[in-house]
Amino acid sequence: MKKFVFVAALAVCAVTMISLSSAQDIRSMAATTRGGAANFDTQVREVNMAAIPQATASQITPQIQMLRPRDGRTDAQFAEMKRQAAQLAGSGSGNGMLRNAAPAPAGGSTFLHSPNAFFAQSQVCCTPSDMAIAVGPTYVAQFVNTYIAVYTKTGALQTGYPKSADTFFGLPGGTYTTDPRGFYDWTNGRYVFVMLTESSPKGSNNVGELMLAVSATSNPSGSWHVYKWQVGNTSECPDYPTLGHDTDNWGKNGTKGAIYIGINQFSNNCKGGLIQNYMFVIPKDKPYAGTGIPFWYQYGLSVNGLLVDTLQPSNPVMQGDRPSATYLTNTFNINFNCGAGCGGLTIWSVNNSAAFTTGGPGPTFSGAVVGTSHTYYYPPNANQPGGAQTIETIDTRITGSMYYHAGDLWGSFETGVSGVKGAHQIWFDYHPILDVNGNITGGDERQEDCFVCGGFGANGSSYFATLSPDSENNVTMTYTFSDDSTYPEYVVTGRRVSFGDTLMNGVGSYLAGGSGYYGWY
Repeated sequence: MKKFVFVAALAVCAVTMISLSSAQDIRSMAATTRGGAANFDTQVREVNMAAIPQATASQITPQIQMLRPRDGRTDAQFAEMKRQAAQLAGSGSGNGMLRNAAPAPAGGSTFLHSPNAFFAQSQVCCTPSDMAIAVGPTYVAQFVNTYIAVYTKTGALQTGYPKSADTFFGLPGGTYTTDPRGFYDWTNGRYVFVMLTESSPKGSNNVGELMLAVSATSNPSGSWHVYKWQVGNTSECPDYPTLGHDTDNWGKNGTKGAIYIGINQFSNNCKGGLIQNYMFVIPKDKPYAGTGIPFWYQYGLSVNGLLVDTLQPSNPVMQGDRPSATYLTNTFNINFNCGAGCGGLTIWSVNNSAAFTTGGPGPTFSGAVVGTSHTYYYPPNANQPGGAQTIETIDTRITGSMYYHAGDLWGSFETGVSGVKGAHQIWFDYHPILDVNGNITGGDERQEDCFVCGGFGANGSSYFATLSPDSENNVTMTYTFSDDSTYPEYVVTGRRVSFGDTLMNGVGSYLAGGSGYYGWY
């Protein structure tokens, strides 16, 4: 088997990133939540996916303009934040002076590969391009901003696809739909997706709604149960949903586990600041049966009195993964000055997720702030041929799904690096620690790596990584890469569980090369 040579960039990273001066200062920060409430939605829409006609060209490419992820800044303020992030690298020759600068990922490696890899649907309507995918035993279901596709696992697009997201969710044609997320529940044999819709995201009197879709069987081309509910008030703006689940037995109505959906809420029709965070807890039994659903919504999750954002629920990897609580994780982002550097992250535990459905107490939320080995900063935008800093890398939020297996939580977020050009990801592996009641008291950081933070040789950036462990905690990491001579490409690397701690086995190999200039907005 061909092996990658690990690029010796970690030593450079250690001197260019500022370590936390006192882990105790971070851990003493108070993680709290203010309130929650139960709700019952009796409306369910039954959809036969096979009966939906194939999407027309106008449905696939409606004339809509997407929004960048909301963060409470105006576009001008956001651009200034990105300008300052680029200055973190300093002036002068940049990466070209780094002796250990890494080369771009190469193609053709046999280190990690799949004989069944295939190209799924491209986003042809709008940027930023949003996509969610869920892989079951026979089929692959894919949701993008405006349409849905189903493939076999060998890449055969099923007859009649793609199908319009508006038609599937029962919305008027041309409705603004965005931010899909999905998973396949291997224990219960169901596909689960969530999407967001806004009535007037660039106008007035906006109404934002979450839409939840659950397949009735393990065949995504069959029947689905679809739910929709408003988030917040008129003229407010929900944004950037996150999705996770567990398969614990929480008792009546939750014997199959629960679904967890996080979302950020902004004011002034998507133009204002962060006014709230929400975490929706939905016990699975009723949505899986296609009946009206109960859900709990928790809000006000804060650290030192400041609202956190983009809470990422965990997803179990194996059918036997049943921790005493479900975990949510957030970095410090919107309400925290990460231009000057942030450290630490918060792990929240959620248990007792179904008792509220029978008149009992709501789910129990507890939070613990844990230290990180690196200080992190807002990331600069990434380069591509013909466009310096033209690819959006967002901010310090956890952008991809979080995965849990055998006591470990895996995730990643973006950062800038002092003295090094480009955006880079910090990936981490934490072991949450619970008390006898299933409430979190802390967490041990088992691994953390600022990936190739010594820099790539052509002002390269790596961003939007997701880490997936297997049954032994071998880990695959996928990410996006681009540099001065490379259009955005999809890259994979990984590590064996027996490999050196905090190391990936090289920069990886690209699975799909960049095909052209990527424009944002």
